[in-house]
Amino acid sequence: MLNKLLLRLSAMLLILLISACSTTAHSDQALQVQKMSVIEEVPMITIDINGGKQVPNITNSIHSQFTEGNTLQQLLEGSGLIKLSNDKKNIVSVNDVALDSSHLDWGILLNGKELTGDQRMQTVIQKDDILELFIKEASKLTK
Repeated sequence: MLNKLLLRLSAMLLILLISACSTTAHSDQALQVQKMSVIEEVPMITIDINGGKQVPNITNSIHSQFTEGNTLQQLLEGSGLIKLSNDKKNIVSVNDVALDSSHLDWGILLNGKELTGDQRMQTVIQKDDILELFIKEASKLTK
């Protein structure tokens, strides 16, 4: 009789132990699922590329990671598709398309206004800014 009591007690302890482990495993799995479902959204900014009539096949939109306080230069270089001149003042190529700089240049529109001047690449970009790169005739000053 004592053996049966010990056997039943052992069986109950074993069931409790399995149940406790099972609950812990389920709660760990639930926590992992919660962690995986909380995806950090990386802020992006869209850069529209307008090839116009000159190079219509490059008209496209690309996305670059947005970081608060980044300059236009950092954003363009961060895209991985836009290459700047050595002095970082001008765009050399977009999607590996370089323009004949004696006739054409890359222009930059920020919220509909063209950015000009040597300091344009130092403009700080805001999250809701609208950027467009476009092809324009080279200015006589850059020829």
